[in-house]
Amino acid sequence: MPTEDELYRSSSQYRLWNFTPQNLASLRQKTNERAKKNVLNALKRKRETGSAVPESHGSGTPANGGSGTPATGNGTPANRNIGADGYPEIDFLTVEEELVLIDFFCSQLMSMMEQSPFTERYNNTIAATAVQYMRRFYLTNSVMSYHPKSIMITALYIAQKSEGAHATATEFVTSLTSVPGLENTTLEELLAPEYIIIQGLRFCFDVRHPTRGLKGAKLELEVLLDLVRGDEAPKSWKGGIEGQIRRHLSDKYGAPNKFRERCEKAYYTARDRLQGSAVLSDAYFLYTPSQIMLAALWLADSAIAQDLVVSKLSVVPPPPASRLPADQRDKPTVDRILDEIEACAEVLQRTAVSASKKEAARVDRKLKYCSNPDKVDLVRMNAATKRGGTADGAVEEGVAKKRRLAREKAEREGEDLFGGALVKKEED
Repeated sequence: MPTEDELYRSSSQYRLWNFTPQNLASLRQKTNERAKKNVLNALKRKRETGSAVPESHGSGTPANGGSGTPATGNGTPANRNIGADGYPEIDFLTVEEELVLIDFFCSQLMSMMEQSPFTERYNNTIAATAVQYMRRFYLTNSVMSYHPKSIMITALYIAQKSEGAHATATEFVTSLTSVPGLENTTLEELLAPEYIIIQGLRFCFDVRHPTRGLKGAKLELEVLLDLVRGDEAPKSWKGGIEGQIRRHLSDKYGAPNKFRERCEKAYYTARDRLQGSAVLSDAYFLYTPSQIMLAALWLADSAIAQDLVVSKLSVVPPPPASRLPADQRDKPTVDRILDEIEACAEVLQRTAVSASKKEAARVDRKLKYCSNPDKVDLVRMNAATKRGGTADGAVEEGVAKKRRLAREKAEREGEDLFGGALVKKEED
């Protein structure tokens, strides 16, 4: 029977969304650099074809600046330098600034879920899944291409379907009418980025949340509590170590009621962290759900977390050394696990609950001058894509020709298979 660890390593979350800190930082940097090139290429293409260029990006004629130089106070200096192409240089967002905006809108999404009617219809898991969809999406997509406000609502819509809520698109849009700033969201705006997000998620919707494992940890703590009360150990325990564990817990925590109070307090504190700041952190990309769960429990009460790990490892055989990295094979299993838990706890502890509204507003103003002009209007872009045409809605000549040839081919193949059309024979 496969272990829980083996099952997790076969999941899409581990295969697609698990990184080292170095790989995660590198991926975000590559995404940022690619977005910069896409913005420059889009502006160049629009200028060459004579299409309208947003004034914030420097429209008008080269060197003269036209009417595109922004005024002071809008997030970009009024006297921007002129580049080699004769147009104002663009001050792009850094990776850190992109994360400020992503973190802010993720925290806004979680705050929104605490309001009616979302509290009645959706649970905390749906909010956590939506946040993870956003964070996964922005690993390979930049906020300079897709604004988080446009992605946030659709990510929540996809998450509620993935987690079994099944509200229709119309019902979902109706529920937004009570949310300030989103009350005018249309059905087209909700659905426009849906396929883009699904592509960014690589068509994998499974999210393994650590809160589910915390419920199991609570049951394990209840087993230890029963042991302190004098009950017999579970039959699965081997080696006759229950007496040693009982004495250790009794000496350390005192009466069973005191141990129970410590366990309950640690559980609820860890649960609040897992449903809050942990969701907004990079822990999901760096650690397994069980490691995140134990790290939250460690921050709530390190003694309880340590005793849970030690007691569990005392009755469960450790994994074979052959599965471990060469530099860790000589290290005791308990020490290796506790080191990982402490490292994960540091990630959770330094994660801000949300970026400041002032800082997010500054980055948002700056974004107006470096966003991709081809992807500002997602509704229009989505409609054009469905028609197989361009952003302005026109169908390209090549696309129209392909459609005509495909239609004619289908008609010919249909005749070959079923014969030609029946023709009524005229009577003499």
